[in-house]
Amino acid sequence: MPLLGQHTRKCTFYASVITAIGLLITSCSESRLSQCRKLIDVANQVVTDVQTVAQNASTSPSDSTAESVEVINRVADAANSARVNMEGLTLDDPQLQTFQTRYAAMYTEIYQTTRDMLAASEARDREAGREAYAAFQAATSQETTLVSEINEYCAE
Repeated sequence: MPLLGQHTRKCTFYASVITAIGLLITSCSESRLSQCRKLIDVANQVVTDVQTVAQNASTSPSDSTAESVEVINRVADAANSARVNMEGLTLDDPQLQTFQTRYAAMYTEIYQTTRDMLAASEARDREAGREAYAAFQAATSQETTLVSEINEYCAE
């Protein structure tokens, strides 16, 4: 009879060790919610940065060209900074990694299209300016779908 008691204690011990290891592994990795917050924080920061640029822009017609160039430069800088920050996130969740990649690509497109608008303006090429602006609108329009998808995924 003593063998059965020892066997039961061994099984209980092993089960406890396995449970402890599982808890340790789980507690060491970030939760999906925590990873969602990190991703959303970076995305929200670029929105704040661009809103700040827009609010600080002058509405005076006398410096409209110089001011427009400066605003576009600041938007490009904000997009580039957001791309760097987004790419710098460490996310374990595969779906969040996909969102991260899509956001980084969108920020890259926004950066490039703002630079294309500036180049068209400097060259006084209206057609190139229209094309760059259309590409800029297409790039920024991705955000609505991306935000909806992230909100839905992170709410699960």
